Amino acid sequence: MADDHGGFEHIRDTVDGHPMVSLITYALRYWPRLLVGVTTAVITRFARLVPALIVAATIDRVVLGEADPGLLTDVGLLPTGAIVGEAARLELLRRLVVIAAVAYLIRSVTRFASRYLLQSTAQKYSVISATTPTITSSGSR
Repeated sequence: MADDHGGFEHIRDTVDGHPMVSLITYALRYWPRLLVGVTTAVITRFARLVPALIVAATIDRVVLGEADPGLLTDVGLLPTGAIVGEAARLELLRRLVVIAAVAYLIRSVTRFASRYLLQSTAQKYSVISATTPTITSSGSR
């Protein structure tokens, strides 16, 4: 429980060592799992940006007819130059739908992977810390 000022100073007396040191030493055993979990979480965030880029490309290239390349053109997912004619516009829209579907699949897979890896690692830590004897404020184990 917190004291009158909102601190947990009295709890620090009952903890062996520094809690961050024990957390870091625990995390070192699982660094590959944590690294992959964090990497997939970052990929998930990037995949969530793709629908906004698709809407921007649709408005700029198809609706307004601008030939100015955007980010999707810079990475090679869309053709350069002006989109002239109905068939070219429909082909661009088909390509944008495929890009959106792939981004959704990537986002779904990486979201599952990051949640699984990070939550299972956290559950392993909570099981280990629950089975480790700690000293209570009365001095007994």
